[in-house]
Amino acid sequence: MTTTFGTNHTPKGPVTVLGQAFVGETLIARPNGIGDEDGIDYSTATYQWLRDGEIITGATAQTYVVGSSDVGSHLSVRYTYVDFGGTLEILISDPEPAVPPEGTPIDQDTGPYNPLIVLGDPEVGENLTARPNAVMDDNGIDQATVSFQWLRDGEPIPGATSQIYTVTDADIDARISVQYAYADLLGEAKTLVSNPKLPVPEPIDVITPEPPVDDTPDDLLEGTSGADTLKAAAGLKRINGLDETDTVLFEGDQSDYTVIFSPTSVSVADHRIGGLGTILLDNVELIDFGAAAEGFDGPIALDALTGLASLDRQDVEAIIELYIAYFDRAPDALGLNFWGTSFANGISLQEMAALFADQEETRTLYSDAASNEQFASSVYMNVLGRQADQDGLEFWTNALDSGNVSRDAFILNVLNGARSALQIEKGHSFVQQQLADRFYLDTKVDLGALFAVHRGLSDVDNAASVMDIYDGSSQSVTAAVDLIDDFYQDAMNPFDGEFLLQVIGVMDNPFFA
Repeated sequence: MTTTFGTNHTPKGPVTVLGQAFVGETLIARPNGIGDEDGIDYSTATYQWLRDGEIITGATAQTYVVGSSDVGSHLSVRYTYVDFGGTLEILISDPEPAVPPEGTPIDQDTGPYNPLIVLGDPEVGENLTARPNAVMDDNGIDQATVSFQWLRDGEPIPGATSQIYTVTDADIDARISVQYAYADLLGEAKTLVSNPKLPVPEPIDVITPEPPVDDTPDDLLEGTSGADTLKAAAGLKRINGLDETDTVLFEGDQSDYTVIFSPTSVSVADHRIGGLGTILLDNVELIDFGAAAEGFDGPIALDALTGLASLDRQDVEAIIELYIAYFDRAPDALGLNFWGTSFANGISLQEMAALFADQEETRTLYSDAASNEQFASSVYMNVLGRQADQDGLEFWTNALDSGNVSRDAFILNVLNGARSALQIEKGHSFVQQQLADRFYLDTKVDLGALFAVHRGLSDVDNAASVMDIYDGSSQSVTAAVDLIDDFYQDAMNPFDGEFLLQVIGVMDNPFFA
């Protein structure tokens, strides 16, 4: 693992705008797709709405109601925050289409809605990624028919038909967008085109600065070629342990700190007012604290927890689903990072499921004394939020009774079934239930990720409270998100906080920051 000292990492991903720019409609700023290797201090985040690039006085909320004074103008939003390295970052959304005259009707057909967005910066050599995750259609989307076509100033780019497009010199001064095409479940062909990105600029020649004369800056602490114990101190930005097994000691209570994992770095942030700030760690194997948090005994081995940050989003979601199915709660950050590291080190999902099945928490939730029919019904309710259909319940009960399927394998089958291909041949009602099951489980996974991945919380009772609130309704989603944010604010208390383990750069946060 390496980090570049003294370099601010440019944020990746866009700030987007939800809603339609019509008089009387509400627009919502959505910074969920933004990632920053230096971390995001959400307490510093601000919004400023713009009209043709100029500030709209007083429009500093996350939402903005379009007024008659906006007619003919292009609206956008400026999102700012301070990263954990102390750098002020400023991002501006792509401008919305010009606001039409007041009274212009909004198309209310059953075509696609919600934004098709493009992730990435429109710069030569950078990759742009079409992200249709939020596109929905009342008639459903046949995923087998989905296609992409990248556009340069509205014209198709020959051969650019994959979900990812690499910007070339031919795109300089042009605006890139993408067309998303599909057939709905009734067979009707539909298309949706993203808002164009800003014009691709001429590449800037980067001049590499001369290295500093002093090889050891004041804010860098380096170890030796042997095993070292290094003490974190005020003013340090980076600690490099070099060779052998090195330990970094942080003063005070472990509950004063957050450990932040990314695919390429590890950093430790101090919650306290006037504390140590954020320190990047290179070639450090162990971290220790003046007073350990409950459940910890001695130094923490980082290699036992860093693996989750190396996984793909789909793998992390699969592990979160196991927590939901086996424990009926959100994952705790400590456990999720442990199991994520185990997965990265070669333990399969099937092996993990068998180990989950043998946990005391699982045996409490699914009593050995319960019949197989009762067990199957409980799993359906915890995973999909509904009673099992009678045919499915009888099938799985017989499979469990016969011993052809173990209980841990059954849970994996239910999870896999929720992700299976849409079976259109079974009729509209069956497909609608498949889509409802996916949405219910996806939302549970998103809540679990918000609790353990993005916020880094580990209190098991709080993790259970979050899932107890969610019942599939939009109101329960809002209540669960608010509860997680309350837990997070309590954990960040500079006087009586909680040890946090956050992972950045792996999953998007689908909820407002």
